[in-house]
Amino acid sequence: MSLSIRPATDDDFELYVRLLPELGVDDPPAVLEKWRRTQRDDTLVAENDGQPLGLVWWQRLEGSGYVRQLITSPGARQQGVGRALMEAVAWRLAAAGCNTWQLNVKPTNIAAIALYRSLGLHRDYGSASFKVEWPLLERLPSGETARLVTEAEEAEVERMLGLPPGQVTNDRRLGRVLLTVGPPFTGLAAFNPDYPGAFPFRAKSPAVARALLEAMRAHSKPGATFAGVVLENDDALAVALERAGAFLRMKFDHYSGSVKAPHAP
Repeated sequence: MSLSIRPATDDDFELYVRLLPELGVDDPPAVLEKWRRTQRDDTLVAENDGQPLGLVWWQRLEGSGYVRQLITSPGARQQGVGRALMEAVAWRLAAAGCNTWQLNVKPTNIAAIALYRSLGLHRDYGSASFKVEWPLLERLPSGETARLVTEAEEAEVERMLGLPPGQVTNDRRLGRVLLTVGPPFTGLAAFNPDYPGAFPFRAKSPAVARALLEAMRAHSKPGATFAGVVLENDDALAVALERAGAFLRMKFDHYSGSVKAPHAP
């Protein structure tokens, strides 16, 4: 197989929609206009003789990169497509001066984990995705109030909540509703009403989580009865949400490592 890597075009939207279910998540695909605005320019496509076989959506933050989606067509797996895409991202990150990169993967995706480890990434912590129905908020402690994050606060929010530099700024670029509690900043929700859900979702107490969820509810589209949240390395809050009746959607692991780009793609 002779693989080539190229930037995505509008014509690749159908490829994205077709391959997204291969991730095994219930995220709905973005509509064309939003995909074009928020993902297309950060997506690479692998193809063989003009036949697209996979794609990767990645983002460059401040000094680091975040691989959001790596998807290979079922009939092209174990043929080096995923590696070629990851190496293409690594080369671009290195060329941009980024030293580290990160991603999330299901612990059951053995083939992907083997690939990531071979590229120098290692597991940092576990994360979990929950579905929270609005009535469950009454079962969480109250007493905090959430509000919108200002642009001037983005760097301090990232610092206080341990987020990668540039992530909140990038989430604003993607059109997320950025909600926080503070200062001092004790929570953040980067809310996507189209999903609806928040990632990242950081809360230093169940009361902060409730305040963020209530604010997400206020920014939800009409008729929305729930929101999804992703908790990263926070077993205590995961237990609190489960006790309140939240539904565990899935678990996954966060991996990170140094960027190594031996050659140009």
